[in-house]
Formats: sequence, C-alpha cells, structure tokens
Amino acid sequence: MSIPLQTDVDPTRAIKIMENVVLAHPDTLGDIDKKLEMLDRFYGFSGTGVREDQKRENGRQRLLAEKQVNLKLRKIEQEFELLSEKISHLEKGGLDFSEISTIRGDYLEICEQMGLEMHTERLWGKRKRSWLEEAQGNAIDDSLLGLIRHWYLAWEKDPDLMKEDRIILPKEWEQKMDLLKIKMNKLFKIMTEPSGQETRLDDYVENMRLWLSESFKSSRNEWQDPKVWADKDSVVKFYVDDIKLEHCERGNRIKSEVRREMIWHLRQAYLYK
Repeated sequence: MSIPLQTDVDPTRAIKIMENVVLAHPDTLGDIDKKLEMLDRFYGFSGTGVREDQKRENGRQRLLAEKQVNLKLRKIEQEFELLSEKISHLEKGGLDFSEISTIRGDYLEICEQMGLEMHTERLWGKRKRSWLEEAQGNAIDDSLLGLIRHWYLAWEKDPDLMKEDRIILPKEWEQKMDLLKIKMNKLFKIMTEPSGQETRLDDYVENMRLWLSESFKSSRNEWQDPKVWADKDSVVKFYVDDIKLEHCERGNRIKSEVRREMIWHLRQAYLYK
C-alpha cells in the first residue's frame, strides 16, 4: 500500500504515525501490547463513530483474550524446552524407572497447563491403561484450552464477521485442539512405556514444542509486525489476522480502513500530500 506524502515531510515522523495506525487496527497482526496501547489513540477517527466504538471495544476484548493465550503458550513452550533439556541430560546414562516416572510427572504438569488430565482404568491383574482427557469444571478455565475458547468467543462478536465466520472460527479451533489432544496422548503413551525409545524422548518433546509454535499457534512472530518505508511516497506492508474470513474480502476491507485512517492522521499532522 502506498501513501503520498508532502515533499518536505519528516520521514521518521510519518513512519511512526503510519506504524501506529496499522498497529491500532484490531484486525492486523503485531505486538499485542503495542496494539492495545495504540487502539484508543489511532483507531476509528476517520469513521462515523458508532461502529468504530463497537469495533474498538470488541477488538480490545479479543486482544486481551489472545494475550492470555499467548502467555500460556509461551509458558508451555518454555516448559517443553526445559523438559527436553532434562531428558537429554538424563538419557545419556540410560533412563531407569525412577527417571521415567519423574519425566512423566513433569509432562503431566505441562498437560495440566493445557487443560488435560490423566485417567486410568484397571484392565486385568496389575495391568492398567492410562490416557489424557480434557479436564472438567474450573480446572479448564485458566488452561490453554479454556483460554482459547474464551478468545474465539470474544472474536465471534466482531461486528465485521459474517454469519458463516461465527461457525468457522470455533470449528477451526476445536479441530486444532482435538489434534493437540491426540498428539499429547501419543507422546504420553511413549512417556508411559518408552519401549526402547528412551534415547529419542527429548526429540519427541522438542518436536511437540515446535509443532505448537509453528502449526498450532505462534505466541509471537516479529516478522508479522508492520513495515513502513517513507521517502516522497510511503510503502506500507502489514499482515491481516485470519485473512480468509469474511468470504476472503477481509484483506480488502482492512486495507481500505487502514488507508483511510492513515490519511486522516497524516492530514492532522500536515504530512499528507
């Protein structure tokens, strides 16, 4: 997106204004703390007011909910990393029953952060079968699964979403969470009965951490921050949150709104050509 500027403009000042406008829009990607900071200062000034107020407040609730999801994800990723390092250290001498039990205990603590708990049933004799299921009641509220649901429920109230989007969003995230449960159960089974895979446990744990950050949901991607270059004209690049929504017209709407808002703020600063 290109924005014409005054010939004698201070490019640093113009860049800052445009970056702030992009960050302020509820539907663009960027550092959530910065987005929350800019929301009231740089969003909704070029519109009529009523819709922008509704959008701003919904955006705030959605961003706050996503921030909690990201914090939980970051904590889980760190715990996976620590567990992988711990296993790597222990497995050098071979893992005994006590060490495997300790590792499984650490893993179950991570599961608890996700909102999963262990269930066990006795089969015959001394044999038992254990697996992970989603926790119930208050235990789920502050877990990753509970926080994700709180986030997408806030997102469903976005006034720009279509009727179909309010079906797509929860369905998409519930499918992702179901896949997460499957993967965590597979890893739990290996943790319970390594069966010769002890020397690869750290790799399995690290792969789970990578899948969380790369395929499930990233807790922070700096490359998604808005980029602005300014000379006689400016070039603005930014990413849209879930661009396929709104019948794939979401990107065009946001681009139009961001452009309109930029022009308004640049005019106020006497920087727009």
